[in-house]
Amino acid sequence: MNKQNTLVSLEEIMKEHNIRMRKVKIVVKGEVIHDNKANLPKECVFSNWLNDENKNLKNILGPLFFGNLKRLNLEWYREYMKIYNIFLKKKQQGMILKLLSGSKVNEMDIDMAKMYYFDLEKKSDEFLKALGSSQRRLEALKEEKFY
Repeated sequence: MNKQNTLVSLEEIMKEHNIRMRKVKIVVKGEVIHDNKANLPKECVFSNWLNDENKNLKNILGPLFFGNLKRLNLEWYREYMKIYNIFLKKKQQGMILKLLSGSKVNEMDIDMAKMYYFDLEKKSDEFLKALGSSQRRLEALKEEKFY
């Protein structure tokens, strides 16, 4: 892992997160999306990046930044799963079953999803802010810190 690759990965993660938020917003509005596979925590690019090949990331960022990123990611997923459970029923395939099968999601569920989305947006903002802070921290570090 080097500095440039780490920064590029972090930038890609931020873009992926924004794409995911746009998809959730579309679903909550009741619209059908063509790429309708849910992103479960075990499939999360960020979680895999944070925990997989970047064992040194905790040392580079420091335990406070690293722990905060992990916590915010888990909190985001907690809110995301509330929406997922309303619209998505086929766990393994991740299809938006209710929307695609033509069965209607009742109004109360849609209202709940909108409320959950409001909370999800707050968590998303916190998460992106922490990613931005981590990015600035990484940019300020010398290259040799990454080895």
